[in-house]
Amino acid sequence: MSEVDLTPLCIDLDGTLLRSDLLLETGVAFLRENPLRAAKPLLWLRQGKQTLKQELAQATNIDVSVLPYDQAVIDLINVARSEGRKVVLATASHQILADKVAAHLNLFDAVLATDASRNLSAHRKRDLLVEHFGPVAFVIAGYSR
Repeated sequence: MSEVDLTPLCIDLDGTLLRSDLLLETGVAFLRENPLRAAKPLLWLRQGKQTLKQELAQATNIDVSVLPYDQAVIDLINVARSEGRKVVLATASHQILADKVAAHLNLFDAVLATDASRNLSAHRKRDLLVEHFGPVAFVIAGYSR
């Protein structure tokens, strides 16, 4: 009898689950809907990238059902779920948007994302995953180091 691998699978959103980037999607949506406020995102960025992400997430209404999802990544998630593995959406996108995507797909056990206090990118994402699962107790599918 073989041992079952229950290592959690962590999925990145931008450039992995999505063949797009939600910061770009919300930025374009904001400019399209608010052309006279085009300088506003630059002011938000001066307060930090997490502020920019939060303000854009709150100021736009992205329809997550029409985003360009990568079917191969969805298939990977479905295999992991069928094996009984925990699947986590771990993204630098804002929590508001990550929660919408997770609710739409109904494939994730947890969502870790950028919020008002932190931009969950690069080493911050790694550190949070290590805090949750230990240094070698998870697998991440993502497009960056």
